[in-house]
Amino acid sequence: MLDNLTFTNGVALSHDGEYLLLAETGPYRISKVWLAGPRAGQRETLLDNLPGLPDNITTGTDGVFWVALPSHRSRVLDSLLPKPGRIRTVVWALPDALQPAASRCTFVLGIDGQGNVVHNLQADGKRFHYVTGVREGAGHLWLGSLAEKSFARVPWPATVNG
Repeated sequence: MLDNLTFTNGVALSHDGEYLLLAETGPYRISKVWLAGPRAGQRETLLDNLPGLPDNITTGTDGVFWVALPSHRSRVLDSLLPKPGRIRTVVWALPDALQPAASRCTFVLGIDGQGNVVHNLQADGKRFHYVTGVREGAGHLWLGSLAEKSFARVPWPATVNG
């Protein structure tokens, strides 16, 4: 359906099925792809130049999409962004020990379908870090991580922290 995507990590469908959101880790971007209506098949950049590496996206309630950001941006990765895709592919294929180190943080964004940040949840990552998945349930957000041996539960954010 789409070409020229860069390390698409997350996909979430809107409640009405009109569009979906895509997280592209490499260019720090969230795109919106229209599935129905007069713009069906069109893609638009919803959020660009994010402060972290977007990973999975889930559809929440009240039109909120939850975006997991396992790490803040890396100067090394930023320097590779203008390079040809082959060079970036080689770096991503390096063994973990040679990869640029991720920052230790807990980072989750709640965004609406227009790209507005309605929740900006960040912590230093001392107790839990490298969040790769977020789900809503039972008045909490449930956080998953590739680096932790457990999951985290945080109270539902009732106010905008933008």
